[in-house]
Amino acid sequence: MRHPIVSSLILVIWTSMWQNVNGEEDSPLKLIHNELSILSRVTNAIALEAASLKKSVKIRDVITEILEVNSGNFSDIVGLDPDSLTKTLDGIQRIRQKIQESLAQTNEKMTKQKLFDMASLNDLLVFTNDNYEDENRVHSDEIMKSARGNTSIILICDIKLVESMSRFGEFLNGVSKGNTIDLEIISTIQNSKSDIQKCLKKISGYSDAIAQTKLELSLIGSMSDVIDVIKDMKEKDIINKLPSDLRIFQSIFSLILNAVKSYEKNSSGNLLNSTINLLKNVLNREESHHHHHHYYLTAGFPEIKDMSSVMNDLKSVWFREKISKGKSIEELENALAPFAHFAGKIKNVHQSWSLFQKGFTKADEFLTTISRGMDAIEKYDFSRDEETYFRDFQSSITSCLSFFKYDYDEGLEESFRNNYELLAAYVESVDSLEEWSQRMNDMLSPAFDLFLNKFSQIRKDGKKNARDIKEEIKDLINFESSEKVFSMFENLKNLQKTHMEHDESTRNLRVTISEVAKSTGFFETSKCLREKKFDTEQLTMKIALVNSILDVTLDIFDELKTILNLFSKMRTELFDAEDFVKETSSRNQRDVSQKSKNSILKLENSEKLSDHLGNGMRILSEMIETLEKKNDILKSANYGQKVDNIISKSPIQHVKSFWNSDNRNAKIKKLVEDLESLESSAIEYRKRDLMTIRKIFDKAVEVDGLPDVYPYIYDILLKKKNTEYDDVLENSKKLMDLDLDFSNHKGELSAASLSLEKIKEYFDDIFELNPIKEDPAPVTQESTSIFLVIILCLAIFLTLIICAVVAYGFTPSGKRTYKKLYLYYFGKPVDYEKRWRYSLFLDRTDGKNVLIDAVREINSINLNNAVKKGAYINVCNKFGNTSLHVATRRGYPELVEILIKNGADRAFLNAQNKTPEQMIPENYSKTEEEKTERYMKIELIYEKYRKRKFKQRVPEQFPVSSFHIYIEERTDDTITNEFTTKFQAITSDEVMPTTTHCIVKTSTSEILETDDINILSWIFNGIIIVKDTWMTECLKNKKLIEKDCDYLVEKIRYKEVVYDTVIQWSNAMAKGTIPYLYGVHVVFVMKECPNAPILAAMIINQGGTVLDSFPEKDSFNKGSHPYLHNHLGPIFILHDGKTDLTPFRKDPDRMFTLFTEQEFLVFMLKREIDINTCPKPIPVLVEGDD
Repeated sequence: MRHPIVSSLILVIWTSMWQNVNGEEDSPLKLIHNELSILSRVTNAIALEAASLKKSVKIRDVITEILEVNSGNFSDIVGLDPDSLTKTLDGIQRIRQKIQESLAQTNEKMTKQKLFDMASLNDLLVFTNDNYEDENRVHSDEIMKSARGNTSIILICDIKLVESMSRFGEFLNGVSKGNTIDLEIISTIQNSKSDIQKCLKKISGYSDAIAQTKLELSLIGSMSDVIDVIKDMKEKDIINKLPSDLRIFQSIFSLILNAVKSYEKNSSGNLLNSTINLLKNVLNREESHHHHHHYYLTAGFPEIKDMSSVMNDLKSVWFREKISKGKSIEELENALAPFAHFAGKIKNVHQSWSLFQKGFTKADEFLTTISRGMDAIEKYDFSRDEETYFRDFQSSITSCLSFFKYDYDEGLEESFRNNYELLAAYVESVDSLEEWSQRMNDMLSPAFDLFLNKFSQIRKDGKKNARDIKEEIKDLINFESSEKVFSMFENLKNLQKTHMEHDESTRNLRVTISEVAKSTGFFETSKCLREKKFDTEQLTMKIALVNSILDVTLDIFDELKTILNLFSKMRTELFDAEDFVKETSSRNQRDVSQKSKNSILKLENSEKLSDHLGNGMRILSEMIETLEKKNDILKSANYGQKVDNIISKSPIQHVKSFWNSDNRNAKIKKLVEDLESLESSAIEYRKRDLMTIRKIFDKAVEVDGLPDVYPYIYDILLKKKNTEYDDVLENSKKLMDLDLDFSNHKGELSAASLSLEKIKEYFDDIFELNPIKEDPAPVTQESTSIFLVIILCLAIFLTLIICAVVAYGFTPSGKRTYKKLYLYYFGKPVDYEKRWRYSLFLDRTDGKNVLIDAVREINSINLNNAVKKGAYINVCNKFGNTSLHVATRRGYPELVEILIKNGADRAFLNAQNKTPEQMIPENYSKTEEEKTERYMKIELIYEKYRKRKFKQRVPEQFPVSSFHIYIEERTDDTITNEFTTKFQAITSDEVMPTTTHCIVKTSTSEILETDDINILSWIFNGIIIVKDTWMTECLKNKKLIEKDCDYLVEKIRYKEVVYDTVIQWSNAMAKGTIPYLYGVHVVFVMKECPNAPILAAMIINQGGTVLDSFPEKDSFNKGSHPYLHNHLGPIFILHDGKTDLTPFRKDPDRMFTLFTEQEFLVFMLKREIDINTCPKPIPVLVEGDD
């Protein structure tokens, strides 16, 4: 009887453990996620605390990642002085108060509006007179005659060709007219290749071809404007009211002018404007359909509150049961105590930042208004003789308006309106054709030419029917984009038909404004104004000044000051947090016990492990949320035929492709089934040990997911504004924020699984959970004389061996060998780093990296030699791929195995955000049949070593004899000469390709101060920059030549700004990280550029491309970005500031990034990285990255 009772009790307890605080049950998968989140948070805290002790991470980078802002922009923001901004606002407020008092009795806004109307009216009068001086231009006859002469140009392409292309587009979209007709359609298009290419050429130049025609047709629209002007002048009684309105405005203007004359022109407007733009760039982040950002430093803390949970996590039941297994956590608690304080401070910073962000967004318009007002004041020329201007203005306007008469036949206006509408429809049809050409021009690319070439080569014989040929066409390269091009010709056919109908209906139509203009004196008035040189520009400037000042109302200043107080508070809390970390780091180095330090520092590569686990948890969380919405996902498989038809015509190619696929619904159902299977596995894994629990990530890798379609579906249906689609709209809205394309995250999930093994080893070590091996019990055995003899011989033999080994240890070769063995088994990461910083020089032969070269040559012997010598194994080539990426993609199993067994990083993401294993083509058995066997071997190798870890080889020590030292000219001549004499063999008086070190003059604060581009280029090329004090110390003690690491330059002052990236550049070049300018294409727009050769070499060395002519924008994919600069356009324009580049600066697609030479060098010195974390980054070039 007791057993059922006990079982029931266990079931109740088990069920209660699944209940959350709201009484709702958490699924086993969610429980695993919540429990592993404990480990993720603790690991992240350890990583950050270790980074603080090692000073390997900037605290500012941690904070900006938490706040989700760009580090460089954020630093610029906090560099602003809130007191200075408040002082500026106070000055502006005093001026506005003075103006308010001066204008207390005046109704200035009504008069200001009338003056605006008058200024606009005058502009139109002058424009109309200029365009209708010729009698023939006031009639539509000549205008339409000229336009009709260009009908063949207006229609873009031959009507018959357009009809054929339209029918072919329908055929590709599934509309069949019977096999015989379909075959005729195919033949017509194949035989029209040259005509199609001519048509496409016309499309690209269409806007230029019809520019003159459109200019002439615009005169028809201007006729209507003239009628509107005449009517407006009559209704507003301009002749009688304008003089009095002008006097009122002059009075207001004079009062305002007197008030602002005392204002000191100190560029407050520019200061405010630059401040506002800076804040907008940071605070108003562009929304996109990329759901999640990849975090590198704080992946374990998806929410700010998670940072404060770490100390409770250490005490949690799960941590004590699964991780510490009841052992004391006191040392770890002590070690993480500073982090707990830091978490509280970061929480304050985050809260202040959020309040400031909301306040700024609310006050954005106010700030812009103030900036505009101050800018107008600062640009205004107060030295003008305003009295004379207004007197002359009044005289001219009164004289010229005397020609104008209000009387005219309103029947003429009615007749004009009726006929004008028909002509306007003709003009609109031309505009529609131009819009079509622009849309088509955006779609056209070299890909269509490739398709046409392949299509024309398809052979037709009697055995093939139209359906067979269609299947062949679908397999052609660039089919999907080309199908879209052909579909556009259906629209062109309709536009051509509409235009021809309007052409026919207006053929005998005539409109004119001649009689109306003459009877009202319109032309005489306009001519008078022109002859008197009526200065509207002056008037417009004065009205703009008044308007911008009066827009600044007094009630907005208090709110703006409140926002500045929020900014000041955030800034104070930020500095407090940063100072706390710096002080704590220094204090910990002195005061914290070595045992506590070790408990933190023992976790090797803690930042990377935290990154991998945290981002894997993020994907797991996304899967849980998706599973919770499984009913909504399944519902999306039944949107109905009407909605499916709309989605299948989406302009977004991947949405259209997925929704038209035959297995769409099967994929949707499979996603739910995969997630339910993952849920079932969670039940099995949850109560097991950590190494079993981690299998949840391996299981999650099997979930493929769906393409990112629901945000686009929501956008498409929202634009339809049809209540019939409300249910589908609501469904897609629920799914649009989910990141369902889990196939893009397999690498992150695998990395998370692998990271848990290292993390477990670490915790087992610090909690002393590893089993202690006991020595076997001694075997008692009777001694015999023979046994003693054997023992004695062995002892002598071993003694001789030991002596030989010890003696070898005193030789130079022995010392090197034993030191490498020691470092391999007991060395710390810092020991490896000290040697890796010479890898740029150690791992090169004839200017080429030996590792990359060996893989390129498929030379396993050279590769083996390179890795045995300790070449840095994760070095990237110019395309951002490691040797393991390249060997995997090209199908070299022998090279892959060598690299993996020597510690190559299998979780490294290349410039396409792929791990090495993901470089294996998905359908290689079909696409690369000749390499099938090789790829199968590679897959087996990855599977074989999936759970094994390999250490990297110890790098060779870089001998002093290989140093090539160059000494900068500004150093002390006496010391330089002595140093050169003493170390003559390793010094040089010029920079060479083999130069390893550059000794530079530094200030008393040990900062390199220079504006010399040559020195900057040496930094960017990875030359080790050393302080001149190294020479002095080496002259005292020759052995210190080996201690160059103690004299490295850390900071550089360029153009009065200090940058601390010198060592970052040296380390990045030494390890061959992804090139800083990978994906960047640079064009020089300068009349003179003496430094062009240096800049070009610098750009190429950093993976960029220097263009010899201005690039065609169509050659670049819209939405693409350089991999390490996701906030910038891929086309860098280096200019001298003397050329107007406004169109490129304001490019709507943000494809261009503009720098002066100085700005570009600052950009390089900042070395700010914003990685493109999109799972499938858009290639920069249309034809693929170079």
